[in-house]
This record gives sequence, structure tokens and C-alpha cells, in this order.
Amino acid sequence: MNDRVAHKQTSIFNRNQQMVYARSFKLLGKLLKQGYSMDHALSFMLIHLPKEVSVPLTQVQTALKDGQEIHQSFSQLPVPRDVISFLYFYQYHGQVSDGFIQAGTLLEKRQVTKQQMYKLLRYPIMLVWICFVVLIVLHLFVVPHFNSLFETMQGDPPLLTTIVLHSLSAIPYIGAATILLAVFSLFYMFLFKKKWPPSRRMKFLLNTPFVNQIVKQLSTYFFSLQIGRLLLSGTSLQQALSLFERQSHLPFFQQEVIKIKSELQLGTPFYLLVKQKDYFIKELSFVIENGERTGYLGEDLENFSTLIYSELEEKLTKVMDYLQPIIFILIGAFIFILFLAIMLPMFQMIGSLQ
Repeated sequence: MNDRVAHKQTSIFNRNQQMVYARSFKLLGKLLKQGYSMDHALSFMLIHLPKEVSVPLTQVQTALKDGQEIHQSFSQLPVPRDVISFLYFYQYHGQVSDGFIQAGTLLEKRQVTKQQMYKLLRYPIMLVWICFVVLIVLHLFVVPHFNSLFETMQGDPPLLTTIVLHSLSAIPYIGAATILLAVFSLFYMFLFKKKWPPSRRMKFLLNTPFVNQIVKQLSTYFFSLQIGRLLLSGTSLQQALSLFERQSHLPFFQQEVIKIKSELQLGTPFYLLVKQKDYFIKELSFVIENGERTGYLGEDLENFSTLIYSELEEKLTKVMDYLQPIIFILIGAFIFILFLAIMLPMFQMIGSLQ
């Protein structure tokens, strides 16, 4: 009995491992704010954490004692690279505790969004699977009887029934094509796409419908937040860009900043350079131009990043609010069409008997 309970708890934890890391980061930031040293804060946390998290954090603690920087030590955790990059930048802000809190908050919001999407799509996916099973049953048992019946009666079925019957006959081919396409896509993504340089990956995302605008907003959010905070901490623009260049957690920005720095040295204004980058939203160049003119560039960029993140949250909320009803409507319409396709021939035969 205890083994089954332990196994159940372990499986639940595995699904929520990222959430545990998120809350651990936030707790670590709060402990550092209260005056704990990094070593004492980690030792305090390790007492209460499950083994699946405490073991990697123990390795992080050992790496810190060996003299590794904070962001390098925590980069060995199974956490997204952009989250770890917060530790890198906030370390140079001189606000390590805030960096852990911000990284934990970002990771926590991301996991909450994933869980909401899972809850929203769980029942529609189950219904789609049921519809697929129904289609297979219709193809194997109903379609042959309908065909033989209409051949015997020497009559033509209704147009809707004809279309549905032909569609059902194509199910094996559609299913085989779908499986082959999925296998090829996975093979392509894992073997080839991973070898793409960061610039090519970004170009692919920017050319992908429905994804490109979100990618632009995320890039703008991250860039404006980190540059803004670096400027507020007294760092010059050139120094802030150099910090982007030295980090390795985000290779795309590392390469792009090198180009931006070289163009700045040629005398091109910063806001014009940003305006030319298709991975930023257009408003960022206006914010930079206004901030440079008023002398509040750091504050403007930080406030702009907060605004973008709020817009992203609202957009995701709206998508999730509309997604489930649309899927249910499509599934309902599909079932209704199947019902009509099966019932119309029956009504036709009853009418011919009368």
C-alpha cells in the first residue's frame, strides 16, 4: 500500500517538477533577501525538497563551493535556458535575490499556463479520439452495408451521404499519411532542426503563422527588460550590450548583439537599429527614441517590458477562453453531419416504401 502511494506521489511530482523548481527559486530569493548566505539558504531548502530536486540542487551547491558563478552552477538544472539567463543578468545588476524571484515567477507562470492548456484540451482531445474510433467502426462495418444496400436498391444515396461515404473510404490513406507526416516531422525536428544556427531558427519562427507575433513579443520583452534594468543599475548601453554578448544561455541574442554593437560604432542610432530588426515589435524603437530624448531610457524600457508581458498574458487567456468552445463546436458539427449522413438514407428508404 505504501509503495503504491509513494509511486503515485512520485508520478505527480514528475509532472510538476518544473513547478517545484519555480517555487524553490522564489524561496531561495526570499531567503537571500532575509540575509541568508547562498550556502545556508540552499542547505535550509534541501531539507524540505523531494529527492528528485534535492539531488540536482546539491550538485549546484557543490559547484558554487568550487568557485563557479551562480548562473553557471544553476545552468545544470533541467530548467529552460531563458529562465537561467535571468540569474546571469540580475547577478550583474547586483540583485541576485531579485533574479531568483523573477526567474521563479517566470517559470511558475509558464507552468500554470501549460497546466491550463492541458485542462482545456484534455476533454476535446478525448472527444477527437472517440470520433476517430467511431470513424473506424463506420468504415469497417457501416460503409460496406450501405454500399451493398444501395447496389441492391439500384438507387443513389443522398449527396451528403455520398460525400461522407467517400470520405470514410479515404480514412486509411489519410491516417497513413498523417502518421508518416508526424514521423517525418519529428525526425526532421530532432535530427536537423537542432543543428540549425540560432538565426535560422528565429527566421523559421518568424515565418510561422500564429507564432511569429508571440515570438516578437517575447524577444522584445526579454531584451527591453534586461537592457532597461542594466541601464537603471548604472551600466552604459555599450556595457549592457557587452553583457549580452558574453552570456551563452541565449545564443541568438549573443550573435545579434555583436551585429548591433558593430553598427553602433558606425554611428547608426540605437533606435534605428532596433527598428530594422524583424524580431522586435515596432513600438520598441519609439520607446527607445523617446527614452534617449528624455533621459529615462532605463525606466521606459522596464515599464515597456511589463506592459508587453501583461499583453501576452491577456492574449493567452483569450486564446484559451476561445479555444475549447471552438473545438467543441467543430466536434459537435462533425457528429451532427455523421448523424445526418446515416439517417438521410433511412428516411429516403421509408419514403420510397410509402
